[in-house]
Amino acid sequence: GVAEDSGIGSTPNWEIRSEESEIDAAELSSQMSLTLLAPSTPKVQSVSDDEEGHRALGDLEQTDRFWQIHDRYILASIPDGLLVVDQHVAHERIRFEEVIDALADEAGAGQQLLMPLTVDVNPVEMEVFRSSQGHFRHLGFEVREFGPTNLIVEAIPPELRNWSEGDLFFQILSDLIDELDVRSEDREAMAATMACHTSIRAGTRLDRQEMATLIHRLLDAREPFVCPHGRPILVKLDLGELDRLFGRT
Repeated sequence: GVAEDSGIGSTPNWEIRSEESEIDAAELSSQMSLTLLAPSTPKVQSVSDDEEGHRALGDLEQTDRFWQIHDRYILASIPDGLLVVDQHVAHERIRFEEVIDALADEAGAGQQLLMPLTVDVNPVEMEVFRSSQGHFRHLGFEVREFGPTNLIVEAIPPELRNWSEGDLFFQILSDLIDELDVRSEDREAMAATMACHTSIRAGTRLDRQEMATLIHRLLDAREPFVCPHGRPILVKLDLGELDRLFGRT
């Protein structure tokens, strides 16, 4: 955007006192021109759990005008600007809360593998599995020990799209091991990993109904502002900021 008093098109009235000052003046004039022509950086802010953030969510609930950008972000028009939603982290928040609730309920039914998978584990991984075996069962995993260093996976959660030969199982074990020193409760670590691997990925094209469904599910979430890892889910660009960028103010 160009400020109204930029003076573009007019000749700056430099006071030239000597050859040296003429060089300095020319350099300064060039720098000023570049500065005046450079676009202003837009002020984009994360939507947080405060009064303004809840007002933005209220506006989001009322709109049905959604667009997808680069198969990654959902753009929503609200009265005082634009909201941008990261589709992956939005779905990750939704899935995280669903998994947390599932862990508190009875054991979930898994989908049986046609060929049970035998996985090799080290002593630490085996110990972590034993201590969290109930949680795995609640998620829909059916796993049993087969000797001191082997586990047999017979069923996996129905939400999994790509089992990838046990990658998710090992990732959950790894995350649980990483969390042992900082969190006595391991349910959140398991839920965060499950949510990440069963969420809509960046690069997934959504139609208008799918976008609306995702947004309304997010609005029903207990914590709709950040993903389980603390990243923002929504950012806002004020209409006034857009006007400023286009020189309307």
